[in-house]
Amino acid sequence: MPTRTANTLLPLALPLVATLGQQLWHVSRAVLPAQDAVGFVSVAQRIDREGMLPTLRAETVPPLFPAAVCATHRILTRLGLLAASDWARAAQLAATLPLVLTVVPAYLFARRLVGTNAAICGTLLFISLPETARLGADGISDGLHLFLITWALWAVAAALDLDTAERPAVS
Repeated sequence: MPTRTANTLLPLALPLVATLGQQLWHVSRAVLPAQDAVGFVSVAQRIDREGMLPTLRAETVPPLFPAAVCATHRILTRLGLLAASDWARAAQLAATLPLVLTVVPAYLFARRLVGTNAAICGTLLFISLPETARLGADGISDGLHLFLITWALWAVAAALDLDTAERPAVS
């Protein structure tokens, strides 16, 4: 007998695989990432050279996405999957991972609101929108922002879904 977790996560397979395939296709076909990625790569390279704290003191750019680019570059370079000079691809892959993972909170949020089948369809539609589909290949932080926002939406929906007995008393 399937568990509740399996019933919740199994329908995620189609949107996750579809998003992963779509992102890999876009990244592999992109000639260059978006021009905004240049600034993120510059900060990521500074993090790599000088370390996080000196970079934080000197830069005005929010550090979360450049730190993700730096980490992606370090990991893939050490694994031999990325050339040391290929910072543009590191930015694209750092943007792709959270975008693919955005499927999870988007599906869970939609499932709370409209049920499993509609959530699958809605999530597939959401990831197929041209602006969403291109975010990984652009190598910009929007995919990370979208990931965090969809988790916040899911958390709000989950909090509103609590039984009245579970809600804290307002004093």
